[in-house]
Amino acid sequence: MISNSATRLKAAILAGGLAVAVILMAVSAIFANAYGAKRASQDAVALHQAETLLAASAILRTQVGQSALISTYVDAQPTSDASAAGVARAEAGAALDQFDEAVLRFEDSYEVAGTSEQAQIAAFGNSAGEVLANIDAGDLDAANGLLNAALNVDYADLVGVVVSARDGTVNDLATAQTVVGRVSEISRFLVAFLIPSAAILLYRAAARRQNKQKELEARLEAQRELNKAKDEFVASVSHELRTPLTSIYGFAQLLGDGAATDPATTRELVGLIRGETDELSRMVEDLLTAARADAGALAYHLEAFSARTGVERALAPLIKGGEDIRVDVVDAQVYADDFRFRQIVRNLVSNARRYGAAPIGVRGLVVNGAYQLTVYDHGQGV
Repeated sequence: MISNSATRLKAAILAGGLAVAVILMAVSAIFANAYGAKRASQDAVALHQAETLLAASAILRTQVGQSALISTYVDAQPTSDASAAGVARAEAGAALDQFDEAVLRFEDSYEVAGTSEQAQIAAFGNSAGEVLANIDAGDLDAANGLLNAALNVDYADLVGVVVSARDGTVNDLATAQTVVGRVSEISRFLVAFLIPSAAILLYRAAARRQNKQKELEARLEAQRELNKAKDEFVASVSHELRTPLTSIYGFAQLLGDGAATDPATTRELVGLIRGETDELSRMVEDLLTAARADAGALAYHLEAFSARTGVERALAPLIKGGEDIRVDVVDAQVYADDFRFRQIVRNLVSNARRYGAAPIGVRGLVVNGAYQLTVYDHGQGV
């Protein structure tokens, strides 16, 4: 009897010990899983802050460059619309504020206060602020000098610091996910015997975390594509503006050096300069229009005017420059924005000159109560 009681006592102690051990293992697994999830969440937030800072710095760099470019043009062309320079400057200021906010969040996540990394990040913001201060002061030479030297160097340093921190976070996140995965295997075994309902809750929580992570990655990728598109746009615009400027400078230098000694050559060079100036004016006006549209500041002034007069005014600089453009426009009153009407006509004819072949012409007639305007050429097209 004593032996049986002792055996049952030992069995009860063993069973109780096993039960306690299993419970402790389950609780430990649950706590380990929760810790891993918390660590992964913290790493995901830090990763988001790093990507946000990279995006904010790229946008700031682009906006500051755009503000300097437009301000330089407006300064060189006193008769141009100065509002675009103000819009570009306001956008650059807003981008600087967003950059400062992104820096604060990044420093909270990565604890870089008092380090050389913090100084490198701050240097880029200071350089951007100096460029904008020079623009505000009207010292555009100093602004462009900083833009092409210090700002680009500081931007490269910032990217190096943030990318290094981000990559470290990615490695930490991968390690945390590996640990969580191993603990989850143990948890599934234990939970199958102890708390099946908890397993369902954990699975749902993990699924929600994965969905949030995928959404975050999608937003980050979209932001990268936007920054890439802006950089490509600025590079393309700079190249397009440089071509007519180079031609104008070369022709003007020939005139200044006295290379054109006869009136015919002088008139030819002046005509070439006028044509390149018109092309430059068209491209800059398109750039200003795009900037206003992007800022939501593009306004339309609708009024009634003569379609023929609008076409003739749009083509007058080209025809004076010697272009042979056929105009067959039925006169009629149209209700539209006169300036945008002429801008569209000029752009279409310029495209026909660049990509088409003579003869180039403009036809206009009234069709079913609407005015139909056609620009045609005889080239192969784009």
